[in-house]
Amino acid sequence: MKNAIKQITVMTLVLIILVSGINIDSYASDKKAQSRKAIKAYSKVLSNSIKTAKVIDSGNDVTKLPKNVSNLWMDQYRHLTLMHMGDVSPIYSIQDINKDGIPELFVGIKFTSAGRTKCTINAVYTYKKKVIMLFEGTGDRASVDFYKNGILSTSHYGGAGMYGYTFYKLPKKSVKPKNIEQVEAEWGKFTKSVNGGSMKSCTSEDFNAVVAKYDKKKISPKWYKLNKNAVNASKKGYASYKAYKKAK
Repeated sequence: MKNAIKQITVMTLVLIILVSGINIDSYASDKKAQSRKAIKAYSKVLSNSIKTAKVIDSGNDVTKLPKNVSNLWMDQYRHLTLMHMGDVSPIYSIQDINKDGIPELFVGIKFTSAGRTKCTINAVYTYKKKVIMLFEGTGDRASVDFYKNGILSTSHYGGAGMYGYTFYKLPKKSVKPKNIEQVEAEWGKFTKSVNGGSMKSCTSEDFNAVVAKYDKKKISPKWYKLNKNAVNASKKGYASYKAYKKAK
């Protein structure tokens, strides 16, 4: 009797392990399929961004902005080109920053200023049945940054006395970013809010402490040159041409 019970227990454990393995494999496969679908959808954004950059590079004005191309990205690209900054080129990065199986798309600009190469995030997209633009900025007076644990920020600079930062958390079950912290400076007066609440007076030390807290967790995207190869790779569901060539 005891042997029979042991055999039943062992068989039950084996079945649980097998079923769990199937569920894990199925979940992993589903996440991979979702990721590929999002990346394929981003190919149109990448293609339209290249077309916009080419028009600006030729010295012409963009008469009609293609769908899902950031207006602020276009303005900054045009500004840097007219300023004759060195090595002005469109760049992009695709990575899942909040680990929900749907990678985000970052579109930016690479340029050289005062002998230093700089890369800015100018637009952030996600995918939920369609491509959705989450954030955009110029990279100059309105910048976008991201941090560990799926956190992004937008910042603005209106002169020596007016500037501020808003920090957002990208949830896993929604495409709507959650405002988790905001700080503003206005001519020596500082305010702060938490979780989208009302702005309340704070000290300059409080302001700087919030900014410093997130700066420690700031991440730089792994940028790739935005060109025809990048578009072709994304059409096949790959985050970069390098990943596409490796898989071939």
